Parts: sequence; C-alpha cells; structure tokens
Amino acid sequence: MHTALANGRSMTEERLAPWLLMAHDRVDGDRLVLTREFLALMLGVQRPGVTVALSLLEKAGQRSLWRPRG
Repeated sequence: MHTALANGRSMTEERLAPWLLMAHDRVDGDRLVLTREFLALMLGVQRPGVTVALSLLEKAGQRSLWRPRG
C-alpha cells in the first residue's frame, strides 16, 4: 500500500510539470493564472496533491510556481 501511495504522489508532480510547460507554451507572456482546483481537475487528482506537487517542484529548483491569493 505504501508503494501505491508513493507512486501516486510522485506521478502527480511528474504529470504536473509537463502540463504547466504545455500551458505556458500556449499563452502570451510568462504568467499563468490557474487555481490549484483547476489543476487538480485537469490532472484527475485531489487539490492537496497539487499543492504538494507544486511545493516539490519548487524545492527541486524551479522558480516560484504559485502564489497564494490575497
């Protein structure tokens, strides 16, 4: 069970990164305005999984990928 959970979590970040790159290629400019809820829907995962995946990608050396609303 632990392996399935770990695979599911790592798969989210592996699917999120190319999805963000693809979306970036299709917009003018460098800013994507997407909610974590929308990303979760597009990837077929729960919203907290998107938050974890964004944090992991950011820690892996990517620039800031998200900004809380406020």
